[in-house]
Order: sequence, then C-alpha cells, then structure tokens
Amino acid sequence: MKIFIGNDIVDLSNPDIVDQHKKERFINRVLDVSEREELYKSDDPKKMLWLMWSGKEAAYKVLKKILPTMVFSHSKIVINFEKLPLCGSVQYGKYTISLRWNTSPSWIHCVAVLKNDEKNLDVIEYDIKELTQVSKELDSFNSDELLSIYSSESAGVRNLTKKLLKKHLLDQVQIIRLPLKKKFSPPELYLEESSLKKWDLSMSHDGKYVSCAISKHR
Repeated sequence: MKIFIGNDIVDLSNPDIVDQHKKERFINRVLDVSEREELYKSDDPKKMLWLMWSGKEAAYKVLKKILPTMVFSHSKIVINFEKLPLCGSVQYGKYTISLRWNTSPSWIHCVAVLKNDEKNLDVIEYDIKELTQVSKELDSFNSDELLSIYSSESAGVRNLTKKLLKKHLLDQVQIIRLPLKKKFSPPELYLEESSLKKWDLSMSHDGKYVSCAISKHR
C-alpha cells in the first residue's frame, strides 16, 4: 500500500504575490481566524502567508488522494504550527497531515504526509530546481503521459521527478494522470502498464521553480 505524499513550491520573486499579504480580501478568503492571528503578529507576514499557503496546498494533495470527491477550500485546511518555521500539521476530519518546510530567500517548499504513515516510510525524497536547470523535452513521455502535459513547467517537473526516481532504478517509469471530466486525477507511477503500488509522488511548479517529492512504503 502506498504512502500518499504532497508537496508545494512558492516562488517568492513572483510579481503576482508580492503584496498579497497586505490584501485583506485575499487573506480573509484563504486563511481561517487563527491563521490570520498568526499572520498579523508575524515579523515577516509575507513569508508567513506563503508558509501557510504552501502547507495548505501540500496537505490538500495528500487529502485528495484519500478523499477523491473533496473540494478544495483554502480556509478549511488550517495550519497548526509546532516549531516555526519548519514543522506543522493539518487536522482535517479524522486525518492528521504532518508538514515540513524548507525555505530560502527565493522560495518556500513544503512536504506533506499522513502523520501515522511517517514511521512506515522507507524512502521520502524531494528536489527543487529552477526551470532553466531541468529538461523540458517531451521525448521520454508516452501518449498517456502527454495527455496531462500542458506547459514547459509541467514537462520540466516530470523530468525532474523521473531523474529522482532513476536513483531507485526506476528508469522506464511513466507518470500518468487519468482524465477526470475537465481535470486530471493525482499523478501515479506505472511501469510496463502496471501501477507501482508502493510508490507515490507529488509535483509542483510556481514561477521559475519546479519541485517534486517521492515516497515508498516499506
């Protein structure tokens, strides 16, 4: 049985987000009351906002795999900080999602996993690169993979993920997202048309950065 993982990257240099921490309407839409309190008392509200945003996005990617009909509402996924700015969690119904952040002056990155699954992880790895550092070529993708590749960013993050998987001798793996009406299912790994049940992955891109995370059940 696979261990579901989520990850999210935020490009702090993206001009679209520079002043979002000052916009009350946006803050009220994406944060709950307790999170707003954390934001307003923070010494760095911009960083705090995007820590919470990336945590919500990463947690949702885990929850969506468990609850396929879940509708994403940022304010309903509430971040509980434990050791700022590196550790936190989300409680959503009966599920507790553990969060771990990595930060730089240029980006914020979050990895999420079900709390009870942490002790069963054999492999959990992630990678972050600028888009200019990864291949955006489509040669290594089959027709099923190409269905969900819609930009140079989505091609780049898949190539980054495949490079990470090659460390575990998964050279011919496919990353498939099945069509679901107007969207696609979360990504899954296949090898020779068989699903890799013990592995999970998560991909993200924002601005000039791409990131991925992989997990394997023992």
